[in-house]
Formats: sequence, C-alpha cells, structure tokens
Amino acid sequence: MRTDGIASEGEQLLHQLQHLHQDWDLREDYTIQSVTCMGVCDRSCAVAFVSPGKHTYLFINLPVTKEYLDSTAIAVLECASLYHSKSDGMMAYRDRPELLRSRVLARIPSMPRLN
Repeated sequence: MRTDGIASEGEQLLHQLQHLHQDWDLREDYTIQSVTCMGVCDRSCAVAFVSPGKHTYLFINLPVTKEYLDSTAIAVLECASLYHSKSDGMMAYRDRPELLRSRVLARIPSMPRLN
C-alpha cells in the first residue's frame, strides 16, 4: 500500500490475479504470492514464473491502468498455463499472449538437478 492509502499497481494486479485464480483450472497447481521487491523499480509492475526444473521468466512493465488491468491479469494466467504445459518452462515468443511477448526482462535457465 502506498503512503497515500491507495493500492500500488502491483497490488492492484495481485488482487485481480487472486480474484481470477479462484476460478482458474490450474489453481491447485499454482500459488500466487507477492514479494516485497524484484529489483525492477523503474520498470513498473512485474511478474515472475518460477518452478523447480524449469526456466524462470521475469515479465516487466505490465500495464495495469483501469483499461488494462483485466486483460493483463488474464494474459498472465494464460501465460502461466502455457508455462505449466512445458516440461522445461520454455515458451516461444509467438506462443505467449501478445500482451506479454515483448515484456520479458529475463529468462533464467533452471539449475541442474544435483544428485
């Protein structure tokens, strides 16, 4: 919450994602959690997909103005569904929801499994 009592853009997106998550087919497979900081302050709202054995994705500059909040949240969940369907998490540019295609800051390879 900002000092003026108004929810930040990230909090607004988080609340919308939590709302949509309740009816999402993959709600049992995914948790949505907030983090205090992902170190992308000058790049507005950010979302990361992280899963053991998969690449990690960091999406930035997500539009969350009133006109975009719903479509952004829907695109995030669509992309999460695609991520879930890939054994290594790799998502081709063309397969990602259009709203997220050019918003990847990083794709981090998974750590090798140690035996």
